[in-house]
Amino acid sequence: MSTLHPPPGSHPDPALGPLPDNTFLLGGSLAGISVSTDPKRILESCPNLFQLLEVVNERGFDGPVEKIVISQESFGRCLNVLLPGSYTSISKIDLKSLDNLSIKPTGVYGDPLEIIMFLQKVGYLHSNLAAVLFQTIKSSSANAALSSGLYLALDPKHGAQSSNEAYIIYWPEDTTWDDQAASPSVRHNRVTFMHYLDKLADQTLALVSSSQAQAFVWDATARSEDLPEGQQASGDSARVFDFEVEHLFEKEDAVASPGFTVAVEPRLLYPATSSQVRMVPGEQKAALLVVKHEREQPEEKRFESNISALNLRKMVESRECPLQLGNLAPSDLEILAAHGLRDKYRGIFTQYDERLQELNAERSRSESADKQHIRNQISGDRPMIKEEIQNTVRIQYNKLYPLPRFGFDISHGAEVTALLHRRYPGLNNVANEITRKYNLAIVRDSEFRSLKGQWPSIKEYLEKNPRLSEDEQKHGINNIIGPSDTHRSGRWGLIALAFTTNIQTGIPDPEFFSQLRVMGQSYLSLFGFMKRVYGALERNLEELETEIIKSQSGRIISTEESRLNMAASAARDHEYQEQTKRAFEVVVRELKEAMTSNARQIRHVNWISLIHRPKFPINVLYRWSGSVTILHPAQNRYNIYPLELTEQDNQMCRVDEAHVPQPRLNMRHRFEFTLLKGRAVEFMQLICNKCLVIVSEQGRTRIYIEDNVTINHALNTTYGQVSLSHESLGGSQCKFAFDQTTRLLAIVHGQKDSLMLSIFIFDELFTNLQSRGPPISLRGWYGNNHIDLSAVLFLSGVEEICLVETSGCVRIFLLITQVFRSPFLQID
Repeated sequence: MSTLHPPPGSHPDPALGPLPDNTFLLGGSLAGISVSTDPKRILESCPNLFQLLEVVNERGFDGPVEKIVISQESFGRCLNVLLPGSYTSISKIDLKSLDNLSIKPTGVYGDPLEIIMFLQKVGYLHSNLAAVLFQTIKSSSANAALSSGLYLALDPKHGAQSSNEAYIIYWPEDTTWDDQAASPSVRHNRVTFMHYLDKLADQTLALVSSSQAQAFVWDATARSEDLPEGQQASGDSARVFDFEVEHLFEKEDAVASPGFTVAVEPRLLYPATSSQVRMVPGEQKAALLVVKHEREQPEEKRFESNISALNLRKMVESRECPLQLGNLAPSDLEILAAHGLRDKYRGIFTQYDERLQELNAERSRSESADKQHIRNQISGDRPMIKEEIQNTVRIQYNKLYPLPRFGFDISHGAEVTALLHRRYPGLNNVANEITRKYNLAIVRDSEFRSLKGQWPSIKEYLEKNPRLSEDEQKHGINNIIGPSDTHRSGRWGLIALAFTTNIQTGIPDPEFFSQLRVMGQSYLSLFGFMKRVYGALERNLEELETEIIKSQSGRIISTEESRLNMAASAARDHEYQEQTKRAFEVVVRELKEAMTSNARQIRHVNWISLIHRPKFPINVLYRWSGSVTILHPAQNRYNIYPLELTEQDNQMCRVDEAHVPQPRLNMRHRFEFTLLKGRAVEFMQLICNKCLVIVSEQGRTRIYIEDNVTINHALNTTYGQVSLSHESLGGSQCKFAFDQTTRLLAIVHGQKDSLMLSIFIFDELFTNLQSRGPPISLRGWYGNNHIDLSAVLFLSGVEEICLVETSGCVRIFLLITQVFRSPFLQID
């Protein structure tokens, strides 16, 4: 039940009396008294006025949200006034004691000035504070005096009693009662607060100003004239109307007209198996949508460029484009390891370093073992090598001076000799070396040279006196020999003596030895002479053997030792290189396995080398080569071509309503964007020069509104104007509707047996989107029935939503009153 409080004729300023001691001074100026403009402080100055509900703006997870919440501070103060100590915090209230109290409030709403005068008149508002509120509203606005919401005004004379009279007041916003100026959010708040006011109060007073009352149409006949004949009345009954249903089903005839066609160039379309063509709606213009399904495909780009040490480290550590190793050399890997790769895979490189250390240690051990083996082998072969050299010397010597006494028996057999000659190839050249370096035909023994010098005389003596006795011949030979000329010593002295002797005798030493052997067979008197000559030859042989064995064995052994060491070193180097190669292959394989990445962009390095080493390490420059593989994921490419009419079509449509236009595609202002596989467009609509796109992805639904320049970047790099989690929506299945006139976006979401309706509103520039309030439950209207919606549409220009069910039932929901219209349409 509601009654109308009679409006006063005018708003005289209330008399301003002295302020009570418990009233703080308000900012501003009122008859010399400071006046505040803070609604909260004004509220605190009135001890019997409490705010129950208020409007707050919060930035929620899904964007700015306007909420109606309990005003906790004022509400707690109210409870403690009604029952001292009953309120400690919002989570600690003595509800049991409060149950013994009851309040019978009367609802009050209307013009703010009328509300102030009413509260003052009934004694619920002090005249001084009423004057302050009156002046604040006059000079500023209603919201400058008190913030919009529901207030409880208690009787100033209330006491500790079980029942209290009170007023619950709806304090409006500045444009609450002006439908032309009220924004959708203001109208929504008006409906919500009036709903709460009706629930809390059994009786409601509407307080209107004189200007509002004058705008009422009090003439009942004016309204009656608009009624069908038979329902018009006069007198007091003119304000009581009787209605009856004249038509159960109102039908209208619909006439279909031919649709228009659009000429599309073949290059803009794709094969039907990999594309879709649809229309995009819009209140001012429509568009043609061409969707192409693109498969995942790799792209390789080769590179060869210079890179600094700092940038190289960044590349090695990059996660967006990780490195992969190609056919690198060890030196390449060392460069990469020094610039971050070792730090990134320290365990693998530690094992690699330990393996290289083991190989180096094993190589050193092998080198020592090989050298010791060679020394042992040579040490064992050295005596036999000397014997082989000595035997060769005697063979060569025996060829010139054949005597049985110059023979030599080798301590080893022929097989060992053959093995030694294979093992020490220098033995095969000893005879040539002796011939080349040592002239065996010249005997360097001094006695031999002296005896040879006497040989012509002895020979001539014997040939002339063949009949002398042996003793006489010996005596003659001794007289010829005389004292020996042995004063010359030294090698060069002996050589000079031999040269001189050869000149004197005219025969070489072997010839002398041959003549002596022949004549010795005929002249026994030469035995002593021959014995002295053979002794000289034997001494000469011993000296030659000592010299030749020393020089030739040293040469042969040194050469062979060097050859063996080189061969062993080459074998060790080969083995070391093979082992290090295997170790390198292992570390590269392990690195490749560890560096395996699922990144969409991968850089393969084939080689890298140092090209500049300046004084400062930071300026080191490298050159590297490889390729970058970019894996383009599977995606859908959307091309939106707005439709526009030619000037001729515009003129024809104005002249002839039946004219069917032929719109063209606006290629210049097309929208183009891509969405990765797993993201889908749920709703799309053109708005002025922008496009509203709602995208669903894993766990979220995102709302974008962008122009044709920024749309692709926004959809692929930003979160959108609003991001809604599917958990908060009650699932991923949603229906969307948008009205450009009211700038409202409606989302129907939730399970089929508990549908919810969320309303969002854009600003006038269609830039920001914010929620109009908490979701509206539709379950109270549908009950527990499972509802399948095929479409959700706005009635253009009004806050009414048409919900079309798959069953053919069409209902219209009024956002202002949050109710369905009683009649609904059933489409068969």
